[in-house]
Amino acid sequence: IATRELRWAKSYDHQPKKRYYYTDRSLDDLLSARAFVIENNLGQQKIDAIDFDLVVAYELRKKYQASIALYESLKKQDVTIPSYVKLAVADSYSSVNEFAEAESLYRAYLSENPNDSESTTDATLGLYYTLLEQDKFSELNVLIKRDAEEQQDSLNAANRRAYAPGENRGFIESLQDRYTSAEIADAMNSAYQDRLQEADKKIDTVLDGAPASDEALLAKGSIQRWMENPRKAKEYFTIVQGTSPENPEAKIGLANTQFDQRDYQPFKQNVEQLAAEYPELSGVKELVRKQAIYNSPIVTGDFEFANGKAST
Repeated sequence: IATRELRWAKSYDHQPKKRYYYTDRSLDDLLSARAFVIENNLGQQKIDAIDFDLVVAYELRKKYQASIALYESLKKQDVTIPSYVKLAVADSYSSVNEFAEAESLYRAYLSENPNDSESTTDATLGLYYTLLEQDKFSELNVLIKRDAEEQQDSLNAANRRAYAPGENRGFIESLQDRYTSAEIADAMNSAYQDRLQEADKKIDTVLDGAPASDEALLAKGSIQRWMENPRKAKEYFTIVQGTSPENPEAKIGLANTQFDQRDYQPFKQNVEQLAAEYPELSGVKELVRKQAIYNSPIVTGDFEFANGKAST
């Protein structure tokens, strides 16, 4: 039952209330099962199997430190850890800015699961961004080009077979998503090296081919913000929030544009909501830090003035 509830939780990735509901149910069932196994001396192997799912459940619930702590405990016991657990904890490490450990785990997952799948695409994208955050630009550039070429070749071959009996259209869509992710990572690679005009042109090319891609729209918003165009950035984050109302990255992007435009009251409300829903996300922690700084008396008057009020 707990495993089924985890699958349901994953299907609601951008709907926190539903995801948390099913994840919380899964966590309750897993912890109860673990206690039962221990009480009845049913063996370490069964405890380990439950702990594997707990690592995943904690990551889904955005309890990243709990996910990491349990994984590290399992690792110390020299337990053979399944690939799906490595992928989940890689996301946890990445979310708390431990990028070197995340990179190692993404690479391990991809080595163990070379076939194209939704999870492989997630791991590849995770690897791209851990390399970005570590300023490994040359290494990322080589990886992106290789992946883009491989995915384009696979996509061309799949499209030639698209209407053959039994051809899996979902597989073709998976290839297209991964190719798009490589293009987006390439644009962000330029942006992280302060080649913002180049990055903006690249992301526009991606959007020409995938105008409804949340990932591309979020990247466009981020690039516009770094180009000091908060109004334009806000447009792209708003589009994503319109199609995916619970997407945390869109909410974080909007809050940052509100901060840039010194629109303090909406900024404060968004930060409070994000802090309640995603307290361990690094982007949310940064927003909370900004809010704490700008709540100080030294700068509060400046914000009030920006909102058309005189401070005393």
